[in-house]
Amino acid sequence: MPRARLGLVGALIDEDWQVRKLAAEALGLLRDDRAVPGLLGALHDDNLWVRYGAAHALGDLGDLGTVGALLETLGEHYHFLKYDPFGSLVTRLHPEPADTLHRPSADVLFHSIADSCAAETCAVILTGMGEDGALGMRALYERGGGRPWRRTKPLR
Repeated sequence: MPRARLGLVGALIDEDWQVRKLAAEALGLLRDDRAVPGLLGALHDDNLWVRYGAAHALGDLGDLGTVGALLETLGEHYHFLKYDPFGSLVTRLHPEPADTLHRPSADVLFHSIADSCAAETCAVILTGMGEDGALGMRALYERGGGRPWRRTKPLR
């Protein structure tokens, strides 16, 4: 690993949370899989924004081996879909509270999909917390997404 990248990996444990966050973001931009172990460690940082930066960086790297760790982190964030400046559809995490009691929230995710690409979407709720997901599903349908379907009998 080149020295600059080694320095960034080392910065993931700096005492300043802003340095740690920026190091995580830079490692994601460099797209070097050798940074994965350090970024996985940063998912457990005491600072929310460092964890946020590490999760984004791991998402940018696209290493399927990190999915479990990322899913564990999602429980603390709202996730949504949007188009980036280059026209690619990307998923993002956001730590700020949304207008819902559930975290993570299917409604927040489905509303973001409805805003971005409803016509190309088919969504399924396999399980849920109360009514979470119902309003987002309706928004998808109203914006041209697939017809909602509900199973009335338990699967055998």
